[in-house]
Amino acid sequence: MLDRIPLGIRLALAFVLVVLIAVVAVAAMVNQAVERHFGEYVSVGMARRLETLAPSLQQHYARVGSWEGVEATMSGTQQGQGQGQGAGAGRGMGASSNPILLTDADGRIVYDSSGESSGTAPRSLLERQGLAVEVGGETVGYLLVGNGPREVLFRSQINASILWSGALVALVAILLGIYSTRALTKPLRALRDAARRIGAGDLSYRVPLRSHDEIGDLAQQFNEMGEALARDEHVRQRMMADIAHELRTPVTVMRGQLEALLDGVFDLDEENLVPIHDQTLLLARLINDLRDLALADAGRLSLERDEMDLGRLVERVAASFRSRAHAQGVSLMTEVADNPLAIWGDAQRLEQVLGNLITNALRHTPLGGSVRLEARGDRDDIVVEVIDTGGGIAPADLAHVFDRFYRADEARSRRDGGSGLGLAIVEQLVEAHEGAISVASEVDVGTTFTIRLPRRHD
Repeated sequence: MLDRIPLGIRLALAFVLVVLIAVVAVAAMVNQAVERHFGEYVSVGMARRLETLAPSLQQHYARVGSWEGVEATMSGTQQGQGQGQGAGAGRGMGASSNPILLTDADGRIVYDSSGESSGTAPRSLLERQGLAVEVGGETVGYLLVGNGPREVLFRSQINASILWSGALVALVAILLGIYSTRALTKPLRALRDAARRIGAGDLSYRVPLRSHDEIGDLAQQFNEMGEALARDEHVRQRMMADIAHELRTPVTVMRGQLEALLDGVFDLDEENLVPIHDQTLLLARLINDLRDLALADAGRLSLERDEMDLGRLVERVAASFRSRAHAQGVSLMTEVADNPLAIWGDAQRLEQVLGNLITNALRHTPLGGSVRLEARGDRDDIVVEVIDTGGGIAPADLAHVFDRFYRADEARSRRDGGSGLGLAIVEQLVEAHEGAISVASEVDVGTTFTIRLPRRHD
């Protein structure tokens, strides 16, 4: 039931409850302190009067053996004190109208000059404010000073002051609590409204930042989340459009070629079947690339890791591409450290990484150029670089080389059969090995891809 009440109202009620409890606690403690200390103050002021009464009471108890008939003794003694004080009876604490109380040894009130008290006085009050009446070395009773009209009036004024002060403080606290809770819940309501709008599809909405506290940090994080969602949605839409386009291109080529064969425009021979076969291979490669990316995004890209020498893998992959490089008039070289470059990795996946990078380098390196593979180790990592002397990548394109379906040279890449996913897959596979890949390039000079993989320590 409580969780259905708005947060602002719950905070305000909690604030008010805490204030009320504090006011009541302070009032109780002040009232108790006044009761104790003021009573002690009155008792000190009346001490001489009580001391003059004590001998008569001791004589009465010694004669009677109890407090029976003590009223006559008390009345006679007080009348004698009043006559003795004469004109000075109206001054000082001694002439006050405070009632005199007498209790027995157990605290039962046996006499009250005002005639209003009865029952038993607390033991703590007797020991703190009472004057013990002793007979034969034994305490037989206590003399106390009761509250007179002035004391009653004083305490009632104290209580009234506490009550009004507490009410004023509570009112101010309530107003401050309402203001504070409204100020606190306002940005939370803004976050709630923003979440609803983003949930409804408005990914462009952002929460206004009005503070730099924890709620302001939350709003900032929320806005960053909104920006990330907007970017992901843009990437998703662009990727869907790119996938549709990439699939449509080979399908269109195959359809046109097949229709020409069926209509008799082309002869059914090897020459006219080769384009269909090439587009089929392109489709298969695109589908495999998309599958690898989907597995990587889902965190389910399987790796069969084992201890391996990355230097020997670089040599082996380079050897498999030398005939292709020679056919293109490109020199393919390797520089591998003599000592073993031990890592813990999936050889097949790393061959795929190097193969994609070498293919990409050969694709963009002109006749007479070179592609060089370097592999070396440092203290914690194994570093592999694929360096080409191609046309380079423009600075505007350099930040997007690992984006999916991104092509710096759209027409050339499609003509050469690239899917636009190779470098994106390379990045995912390197990161799956807890490594990192970076690129540096200069137009008309060349491009260098650098892979860093963690070294396997013995």
